[in-house]
Amino acid sequence: MTTVIIIVVLVVIAAGALALIPLMNASTRQARLAPEEPSGPLPGSPAQVWLARGERVLGELRGKLSEAPVFDMLSADAEQVVGELRATAGQVAELDRGIAQIPTPELERQRDHLAEQLSARQTAEASPEGLTEQYELTKARESVESRLAVAERQRAARDALLTRMESAVLGLESSRDEVTVMLVESAGAELPAAATAQAALSERLTGLRAGLTEVRELTAGDMVRPDTDPPPVDRSSG
Repeated sequence: MTTVIIIVVLVVIAAGALALIPLMNASTRQARLAPEEPSGPLPGSPAQVWLARGERVLGELRGKLSEAPVFDMLSADAEQVVGELRATAGQVAELDRGIAQIPTPELERQRDHLAEQLSARQTAEASPEGLTEQYELTKARESVESRLAVAERQRAARDALLTRMESAVLGLESSRDEVTVMLVESAGAELPAAATAQAALSERLTGLRAGLTEVRELTAGDMVRPDTDPPPVDRSSG
């Protein structure tokens, strides 16, 4: 009787383990499909500096607006701008990592060397072997030039993002100064006048956020990194 009970228990345990397998597989698939958390800016990088300035301005704005609940909308608008700054800084960090993976000086030397080899091969006497070598040299040079073009696009995208980050932070700082003036003036102003001033400033903050979103979307295609180095072709021209 004891043996039968043990067998039944083992069967139940085995059945339970088998039932968990699909759940574990589903959990694994969901983990693979889950979007990665955006990376933060590299410490000391221009993106990190601009983001820190933007977050400091947001803190100052919150402090000023906390005593004027009627202008709460401006605080929310500024938070959205800083949220876009964080996303933009993360995109800059990804581009920086991609650029670092491409050894541009080495590739430029390799490109020039391949060009010299190709030129020498083209002026040499034609032969089946020479044509094959010329083809291989041409493909190798094209591969190197392709990687250099990727690096150039990534640098251009990063610079565009940093320029827009700078513009957004300067706009935030200007908005902070305007809020200071607006709070003083609104103390003795009619409600419609204060509402008009708030609407104008809110519109400018919305424009800052939209500008960051636009440039992030435009440069999203340049986030692709090269997977491998091109196969080296290192034949002497002699």
